[in-house]
Amino acid sequence: MITDEEIILGCINKSTAARQSLYIKYSERLKEYCKNLCKNDAAADDLLHDSFIHIYENIDSFSHRGAFLGWMIRIIRYTYLSDEKIKHRKRNIFIEEDEYKNSYLDIPVWIILETLEGFSNEQKNVFILFYFKNLTHKQIATRLQIKEETSKSHLFRTKEKMKKTLIKKFDL
Repeated sequence: MITDEEIILGCINKSTAARQSLYIKYSERLKEYCKNLCKNDAAADDLLHDSFIHIYENIDSFSHRGAFLGWMIRIIRYTYLSDEKIKHRKRNIFIEEDEYKNSYLDIPVWIILETLEGFSNEQKNVFILFYFKNLTHKQIATRLQIKEETSKSHLFRTKEKMKKTLIKKFDL
């Protein structure tokens, strides 16, 4: 049986046989993961296909610091989240990402905004002004006519609540 290392090297060298071996070895397990993310089999098939393209294109970035299967699952998750972001943008549900400069979080803006929907207006406003508009707590306090300490408190509580929500939602 061909090893993962041999498959990886073959895929880096664009070997069709190595790509086929990768697909044969992992497609069933990865498809099950795709089914858990998607609502139907057709969407899971599309996700698996798109993910394998990303895997083939980016296999040279696999760092060997973790499990190869885990790396591929992360690619599937990112592909799924990217597809979801595009769907939401097409429906104009969320604010366009380009409208804000995301200076702190490495999470797609649409996920942050969707998560913030369940928060109080005060928490949402402070979070958006701090992270997306890059205002200081003093500037936020002036703009919202609240105390600076209140701004800090709202931000702290919002970050904690968001962290718990995202961990629960995405099994992070």
